[in-house]
Amino acid sequence: GFIATDGDPQSDQDNSLVGMDFLYQNTRLPGGRMIESELWYQQSDTEGLEDDDSSWGARFWMPNSTGFRGGVGIKEIERNFNPALGFVNRRNVRDTTAEFAHTYRPTGRRLRALYTGATLHRIDRLTGGLQSEVAKLLVNFENQTGDKLEFTYQNEKEGLLLPFEITDGIIIPAGDYSFDQLIVGIGTGQQRRTIANLSVGSGDFYDGTRDTINADLELKPSIHFRAFLGYNFNDISLPQGDFQLRLARLGLDFVFSSTFSWTNLIQYDNDSETVGINSRLHWRPQAGRDFFIVLNHSLEDVDRDNNFHSTVADFTAKFHYTFRF
Repeated sequence: GFIATDGDPQSDQDNSLVGMDFLYQNTRLPGGRMIESELWYQQSDTEGLEDDDSSWGARFWMPNSTGFRGGVGIKEIERNFNPALGFVNRRNVRDTTAEFAHTYRPTGRRLRALYTGATLHRIDRLTGGLQSEVAKLLVNFENQTGDKLEFTYQNEKEGLLLPFEITDGIIIPAGDYSFDQLIVGIGTGQQRRTIANLSVGSGDFYDGTRDTINADLELKPSIHFRAFLGYNFNDISLPQGDFQLRLARLGLDFVFSSTFSWTNLIQYDNDSETVGINSRLHWRPQAGRDFFIVLNHSLEDVDRDNNFHSTVADFTAKFHYTFRF
């Protein structure tokens, strides 16, 4: 694949980007196994910025559903890389991922699968030093109806060059941090009309502690309607002070036909005191032809008096057409 863009919607500076990517898949290996590999490169050109403006990535994966699976990936994003018609989460970093796991499928009637695995996601600064790292050890039991019980041990590392305010009045000092957490989760099978998931966690957080609760409930009474309710709770205690974070989400999806749908998401968090609304109409008259109408709206309680006022609203229409030859 190839990509080329020109223009910057947020400034009057010249910006362009060119790139290519290559993907290889093989699903005909012995034992029903498969492999995937990908390679990509992008080069941006921004007025006023010179050198260190490229990015690249490579990945090799074995996404097998039974037996051993895993792979490694790496990407580098230089400090002046600027895809003005797209986005980039972090610059001046080397991003490394790895996964090694095994899925055992017994012949008994009760247990469908036993998954054990380890994952690593590490981000280093190209100028030297660790930015962040998340390492996990997982054990997952799944029965014949798709219900799951999962145990996760997680270690996080953060290298902070500057202090930052994690919430109003509470500042995390600069330094290197390493903290652990143990999480236990249960969930019902995705084929059910009512799907529920619950996880609780406890462990360290910077120089303090953190307890978490994550709960999701999904209702699918028919193929034409889906409702989703999610709640995330963090109780954090630090030497600088204690605080609680809450995030609530409500989703309502309507599928009128195989070619026309309407999805809606409302989200609130008590830290920013912001309510975000996303509403999207999607019409697909034929495969490869998509028309979207999207509304985004944000409301904020600036004075923290439970009176929300509109802050941002935008309306977008997009048409996507695939040429086949």
